[in-house]
Amino acid sequence: MKSDTKEIILFGVLGGVISTSQIILSFIPNIEIVSLLIILFSLIFKGKALYIVYTFVFIMRIIYGFGVWWLGYVILWPLLCITTVTFRKFIEGRYFKLSLYSGIFGVLFVFFMLFLMKFLEV
Repeated sequence: MKSDTKEIILFGVLGGVISTSQIILSFIPNIEIVSLLIILFSLIFKGKALYIVYTFVFIMRIIYGFGVWWLGYVILWPLLCITTVTFRKFIEGRYFKLSLYSGIFGVLFVFFMLFLMKFLEV
């Protein structure tokens, strides 16, 4: 997985796009495009999308500081990328399955974060 300079710059910019979109849309309830962008980038860049995801997670850490939520981000966003790449053949081009997949991830994301908060007593 050797990356050239253009790819490294592209992945940094795309990580910034995900971060910016989350910050800009944070004041609107129930609007979130981070999952969509991570799924799309995973379908396009396959395993290299992990660079984008970790850039996004790192930027969120810089902006909002360290908290229990950050542990969830470190675990769940790369997990979304990895599962998308793994099940790529089943969801690519099938929009209903893709939306169902994203919705299931959203529900599991909330349950995992609640469990994490309760487990670590925050």
